[in-house]
Amino acid sequence: MTEQRRIYLTRHGETFHNAAAGESYADADRLTQLGWEQSRRLGHFLAGRGVAAVITSPFERARQTAEGVNEGLRCTIEDDPRLHEIIPPGQAEGDPEGEAEHWSVYMARHANDRSYSVGGAESFEAVMRRVRGVVASFAERQCALVVSHAGFLRFLAGYLVWGEQFNPRTLPRLWVFEIHNTGLSELRHVPTRPGYELSEGWSIVTWMQRTHLDER
Repeated sequence: MTEQRRIYLTRHGETFHNAAAGESYADADRLTQLGWEQSRRLGHFLAGRGVAAVITSPFERARQTAEGVNEGLRCTIEDDPRLHEIIPPGQAEGDPEGEAEHWSVYMARHANDRSYSVGGAESFEAVMRRVRGVVASFAERQCALVVSHAGFLRFLAGYLVWGEQFNPRTLPRLWVFEIHNTGLSELRHVPTRPGYELSEGWSIVTWMQRTHLDER
């Protein structure tokens, strides 16, 4: 019997910006000492679970997390540029949206236009293209760890739950998916589910598990 395919998801470890209670965007891209420790704990927790590769966002905080995790896993590290954080609006003078807003605000406000973007930000559809590509790439893996960011992981969870029905109007509900630094989620592939065909594919088994962070 073939072992069921698994994908583990995690957010990067704590950054200096996280420690200052700020939003985690690319302007604060280094792990704190705690962030490195969180990453190493995650790697030791996953050791022996068959993880064959660590797939990481190209942002430095994610790459550092992958390196910390891999001290316990000793497998290959691969970059996937699609895993980067959602690009928010800039604060350029004359921006029609005013000051920079969170991506969920402008996407929801322009829900009828999935391609709407402002100030260099990504549109809903641009993020969805990345999400669809990443989920499709899971088919190439037997067992891997994916290191990404809070916004992108929420988007990915929304897509796994709602599929193509996921849309800008549902964005406010994404915050029911809490995201922790190096919290661990497990996906398993369920090819058939008789009577529940719309839920076939990747199943969310656990979400943002923190056992490895609580152990001493």
